[in-house]
Amino acid sequence: MNRREFLRLGAMAGAGLSLPGCVSISARYTKPRKLVRREESLLVHNASLVDVRAGEVVPGQSLLLQRGKIAAIWPVAQARMISADREVDLGGSYLVPGLINAHCHLTLPCGMGFSLGFVSSMERQAERNAEECVKHGVTTVRDMLSPLNWMTTLQDKIQHGQITGPRILSSAAVQVRGGYCRHLGVLSSARYWHDANNPSEAREAVKKAVDASAGALKLFQQPCELFLPEEPLPLMDVPTMAAVCDEAARFGRSVALHHVGLDGLRRGLAAGVCSFEHLATDGELSEQDLAALLSRKAHVVPTLSVPFALAYQQKGDPNWGKGQTLEIAAGRRARMGKLLAEYCEPEIHAQGLRSLAKLSDPRNFDNPPDRFYLAPRLFVQAAARGQANLLALHRAGIALGAGNDGGAPLLFPGAMALELEMMERSGIPGKDVLRSATLENARLLGMEDRLGSLEEGKIADLVVLEKNPLETVAHLETVRMVFLDGELVFDRAAGALMARGDVPRSSGLADRGSAQPPIGKG
Repeated sequence: MNRREFLRLGAMAGAGLSLPGCVSISARYTKPRKLVRREESLLVHNASLVDVRAGEVVPGQSLLLQRGKIAAIWPVAQARMISADREVDLGGSYLVPGLINAHCHLTLPCGMGFSLGFVSSMERQAERNAEECVKHGVTTVRDMLSPLNWMTTLQDKIQHGQITGPRILSSAAVQVRGGYCRHLGVLSSARYWHDANNPSEAREAVKKAVDASAGALKLFQQPCELFLPEEPLPLMDVPTMAAVCDEAARFGRSVALHHVGLDGLRRGLAAGVCSFEHLATDGELSEQDLAALLSRKAHVVPTLSVPFALAYQQKGDPNWGKGQTLEIAAGRRARMGKLLAEYCEPEIHAQGLRSLAKLSDPRNFDNPPDRFYLAPRLFVQAAARGQANLLALHRAGIALGAGNDGGAPLLFPGAMALELEMMERSGIPGKDVLRSATLENARLLGMEDRLGSLEEGKIADLVVLEKNPLETVAHLETVRMVFLDGELVFDRAAGALMARGDVPRSSGLADRGSAQPPIGKG
């Protein structure tokens, strides 16, 4: 591997080996004590329930949670007749289903760096990504690629209670040799990355991925590198992609396609893909494109956070100043500073600030690739042209999912509120945006019967908000509590709850049937 390849590899994945004993541990998250045992019942009382199907708020509702599911939903008056082991009185706070991030990279470090401190923080940052998801109401993620064996390690830690994190649907990549992300493929275990140059190899790759418990498959139609000097890349042909889709369907697995152009979209449609990641921004979607997406019942996951984080001015770019480029540039510095401070380990936070400063100066793109590695052209193109195609998709009735590519540089898996704000600012009504991150994402993952809405029989993933998200999805930032599988996993007001029977009145908790009455917001 030459110097240029090494620099690109580091920029893509923050590449390096985790060094035992050098991990910077953050104390930003403390899991609250359990409210009830698994076999006990919990009444989540007096909520303003957000019905994501209808796009409306239903006030005065109470939910009975048992064994990790929503056992029943009643109006408050009727719920007074129900016996439960414990109750939480929300005092009218807004209750939404757990958010789903349908496109992220949970084990990537959210930054670019080569220092010893950066590399030694990467393992902890992966754990931090999982914790920050929970803190911000993201209870399920579709992870779209993980290097090395970090995803297995992270899932094991979550399963054994060593850290708290979301439900994870992991993916495996199937890619033509030498294609996009080939450097990340070098770092990935055989469990997550498979080369395939023809239909026969493609079918074998899918079988291996399924045997390794991959929940989804990922394909690529990326014609050039995203790093300077934007070298051209080989693309998988349609018959090979079609073989992946056909074999994946036999095993009940979905196939997602990374694409950035109309040609990639059309090749994916011809192959049978039903999940399109990012947006085609090299031209306007035609009526035929929209009709094909609609007839296939495809989802598009636009990942608008990517141009927000990575679209920067380069001298001579004809797209700069168009679309949302100037709006993004005007508000990004302050917002990104807050995001880096909130979501990152100290060394990765510091490196992120340095990267942000470099990216913001057009002069740093004058001498590629040694002084800087990221090519801004495609990201600027997305910021300039993406809004028009996104609105065309919405008007045509194409199902929109929601994901933010978190884990990639300057992007954070838990920061779904930013992604949804970008969708709303693009002109999509807030109720439709919220539905994208809940019910539509659940459909995309094949989990609509279990997730995506607050209904009886579904998994009890609940997010308690102070403000109504249907007024603006920016109110998704006002998270008070988060329940995952019916268990309280985040409580902003009480980092560690007292044991049952010793709960202060201000917490809003009460033992059902005790002399202590239900308590309000606190």
